[in-house]
Amino acid sequence: MTTQPLSSRVSKRRRNRDTPPRPLNSFMIYRREYQKMIKEQNPNILLSELSRISKSAADKWANEPPSIKQIYAEKARAEKEQHMKLYPNYVYCPRRPTKTKPRKKSTSEGSSSEKMSVNFLLNDDNNSFRSYNHSFTATIS
Repeated sequence: MTTQPLSSRVSKRRRNRDTPPRPLNSFMIYRREYQKMIKEQNPNILLSELSRISKSAADKWANEPPSIKQIYAEKARAEKEQHMKLYPNYVYCPRRPTKTKPRKKSTSEGSSSEKMSVNFLLNDDNNSFRSYNHSFTATIS
């Protein structure tokens, strides 16, 4: 499998193009700028290294002082305001996946762990439960 440079990659999004995108939060703006800086420093960087760039950005973001995070919070607020102007009726409504994995069907009633616990409690060879039960009833009477 060959990897493509970031500049020539093709975006394969599955979202509906009729719905507007969500506004970026402060970290996503930071990550976008960080990726742009890395791309300028290393123009031949490969698409396969994108995950390392993201992890590096996340680590760097975690260690940024609150003053830097505040700058990006303001940028996010400004982007959110711009988004509200462009899409005044926008409401984010996440959709649940349409395909659900089929549940494994048991061939008999109950799970094996339930059967085991019931069999353990009702087992005639196990006198510890019965002795406990008898001692409990004896203390009540």
